[in-house]
Amino acid sequence: MEKKLNTILLILAVTIAFIACSQDEQAKSTAIKKANSKYTFEYVRGISLTQPKRALKMIETGKKDGSMTNIEANYLMSMVYNNALRNYSKAANYAVAALNDPDIKKYPEKERQLYNMASSQFYSCGNYVESLTMADKGIKLAYEHKDRKLMSQLLMTIGECHGEVGNMWHAINTFDRCIQIITEQLKKTPDWDTYFDLATVYSLKANSAIDIKEYKLVIDMQPKYKKCLDKLNKLKEDVSGANDVANAGYYSLLSIAYEKSGNHAKARECFDNLLSTRTALLPDGASYVVPYLMETKQYKEALKKINEEEKTWMSHGRDTVDYIYSNTILMNKARVLQALGRYEEAINTGMRAYNLSDSLTRRIKEQNATWLSEKMGKKVLKSYTLIPQHFDLTLFIST
Repeated sequence: MEKKLNTILLILAVTIAFIACSQDEQAKSTAIKKANSKYTFEYVRGISLTQPKRALKMIETGKKDGSMTNIEANYLMSMVYNNALRNYSKAANYAVAALNDPDIKKYPEKERQLYNMASSQFYSCGNYVESLTMADKGIKLAYEHKDRKLMSQLLMTIGECHGEVGNMWHAINTFDRCIQIITEQLKKTPDWDTYFDLATVYSLKANSAIDIKEYKLVIDMQPKYKKCLDKLNKLKEDVSGANDVANAGYYSLLSIAYEKSGNHAKARECFDNLLSTRTALLPDGASYVVPYLMETKQYKEALKKINEEEKTWMSHGRDTVDYIYSNTILMNKARVLQALGRYEEAINTGMRAYNLSDSLTRRIKEQNATWLSEKMGKKVLKSYTLIPQHFDLTLFIST
């Protein structure tokens, strides 16, 4: 099955940056103890996207001086490795470690968010069965606690899993249900992280529409998407740099939709706006820029951006047996090299991507998880069509 080629990396980058968790009752009881420490959970969480190295050092110090519990430390490690370092396998391991902590029930809000984090991280690793397993557990907790936010976030990941096994309209319908839930929630809590959730699901829906060449659908949803971003940009960020990521995602998606629709002037306008974001200028931001460059046959510039991204990936010590590295960075590189007439390099790069994908498949099987083929994926996802039937969704969309 053909994988997403254009914007999967930007969607993954956006999806987790928003993760929010307010203080639990247990955390509040230790507030006085932590008042004099700068290594607080909320502060480190706030810099998890833009200052990862500093965040990791602060987590280690927080563990040593007692200002952070093991659960909080593992939670934050999961965020940092996901948000900034994009090491999704390591991020998932920290999330699972936090969930397996014997004290996890003392932190009910963090427990629920950890299932959300782990579900999305396993999805990013290509391990859809484990992703859905975590989503299922999280949905049960969301229903039990009437947690609208968690329900919508988990539905996002379920929608992404639908898309990966070819159920694109199921994915879009799932994202529409998310939008419905979040829009209702905004009437009561018009805060930053709720608007960020809405921006995220708009980006997921737009990405899915692009994958099935429904460009008009993306253009038609632009006014609501833009209105959401306008609201978001006026609010103080909970996670530093996240608004810029959301804006970059918006302009990247719209530039592709307009270009594919033949409105080249509008596409160029969106691309120019994309280049005004900080995210697009960073090496890790290549995935936002490369799709338009490839679409407009600017292959030399595209290759330059891909090489910068790959160099940065390697400099962070990330595992190359990784879905994003093999299916996005290397495959884009192979296509660009082919377009430039560098056929031998293109073949070698493509084979490298294939072999890494094969290694990832074997690794997941060795971890006793079932690798989802298209056929298996549709079978597993039957119980996740929009939402498991034994849940009453009206609980989450009624006021």
